Amino acid sequence: MQTNQSYAIQMGLFKSNNSSKVLLNSAEREIVEGSGENVDVQQKPPIQVALLKEGISIPCKVIFPYMPKYTKFSIIYYWINSLGQETIISSRLENVHIPPGEENKTAAVSYDHRIVPLENPSSTGTYYCKVKWDGIEKMGKGVFVLARGSTKANIASQRSQP
Repeated sequence: MQTNQSYAIQMGLFKSNNSSKVLLNSAEREIVEGSGENVDVQQKPPIQVALLKEGISIPCKVIFPYMPKYTKFSIIYYWINSLGQETIISSRLENVHIPPGEENKTAAVSYDHRIVPLENPSSTGTYYCKVKWDGIEKMGKGVFVLARGSTKANIASQRSQP
């Protein structure tokens, strides 16, 4: 009897991430097996709550095959505030080394971006990451961040009041 893991190995349904093998989830498997582009950008969880003066991490998982065409890409992090205004936060270039024996296999690598600190409640908005390969552009669905005005010190002082 064949196990799910041995079937997944035969079908190429594993991904590499920092030298460890992880089974692809069904959404990632569709990207690999489906027709068209074999790249994707995922952002999870869809909602975060952050206290002011503390940081948040904007998730950005990039899924791509270990092929020269897909291992060079740029990542742009930006946000859209409550007024619909777009602001670029940061951008970076990546040139991923293909590990020996991993050619044509699918990688799913997190390129999260940390924002420290959130300065005021107007930091509330939807934060996105967009990845650009040569001729291909994919955007995550975004993460809505609710920036709360209360810091730990304010919460403590509110508790001590009668």
